[in-house]
Amino acid sequence: MTPQEKVRLTWFVNIAVVCLGFGLMMPAMRIDAEGGGIKGFIMAFITPGPSSYSILSSVWTLLSKGVVMDILLAGIIFLFSVVFPILKLGVFYHKLNDGTVNKHISTLVHRWGRFSMLDVYIVAILILTIRTLPGGAQIRPSWGILLFTISVILSLYISMRLEKHELRKATE
Repeated sequence: MTPQEKVRLTWFVNIAVVCLGFGLMMPAMRIDAEGGGIKGFIMAFITPGPSSYSILSSVWTLLSKGVVMDILLAGIIFLFSVVFPILKLGVFYHKLNDGTVNKHISTLVHRWGRFSMLDVYIVAILILTIRTLPGGAQIRPSWGILLFTISVILSLYISMRLEKHELRKATE
């Protein structure tokens, strides 16, 4: 790998880390319960104004309910949307700075890290579900999901470049 490519990939890792941090904390979706008819009026009265949810606040909300299925779902989302992306970007940064990475951790990140786009799928399914509900409730994606998606796409690109380099290195 050329020094220029290492620098470029290190910058991509840094950008992905920043996007991941903001993507986890910023609102990923905004729900407007305003709609037509009596149901829209009742929904607007129960939840006045729009509600915004970040990935981390959604995990916290699921945990605070104390229901077993919600806690399980929160754990899965936390694992694949917070832990694995952070671990994956850390492994990439370490590899790019001439560090040796434990083979088990590297294999774990390679096999399971691709599921880090789980939140994007969940938000997409939620958007489709809410848009089909009666009462005029609307859900809109927000900046958090965009930044999270950018982080995931950058990490997939970095992973492909590092894998290509490792394959080239193994054949030499």
